[in-house]
Amino acid sequence: MSLPRNTSAVQTGRQLGLFSCHTCGRVSEAVGKVPEGTVPQCSRCGTKLRHRNPRSLERSWAYTLAALLLYLPANALPVMSTVSLTGTVSHTILGGIHELWLAGDWGLALIVFTASVGVPIVKLVSILMLLLTAGRASHWCSRERATLYRWI
Repeated sequence: MSLPRNTSAVQTGRQLGLFSCHTCGRVSEAVGKVPEGTVPQCSRCGTKLRHRNPRSLERSWAYTLAALLLYLPANALPVMSTVSLTGTVSHTILGGIHELWLAGDWGLALIVFTASVGVPIVKLVSILMLLLTAGRASHWCSRERATLYRWI
């Protein structure tokens, strides 16, 4: 069974009257009329139910900007020391990768580069793209963006 491509035919959880418990993961319907000014509670764990996490987009932007700011010093400060007959030399991540490459440890250099430089950059760029499109309520490539979100 395939889902319809027309986004107007797809209903959100909010439109269906569903609430999600962010503690235990239970999805519930609000039974009856919820009194104004109160929030329904999860029948399993008692946590307040919400359609979405409050201010989730703003918090995601804050975490992403903090990650971008901290990524620069993380790559500029020395994190590795190499001991040889001539002495001890401190390296940044890229300097350590270069040293490993020159020493003939190409596989290890590639693993360190991928894990320390490649993956974080791809993740940050992907999260920035997801945040920009979510903030604009874009319908562009919705399925692909959902898949990207799950991968990240």
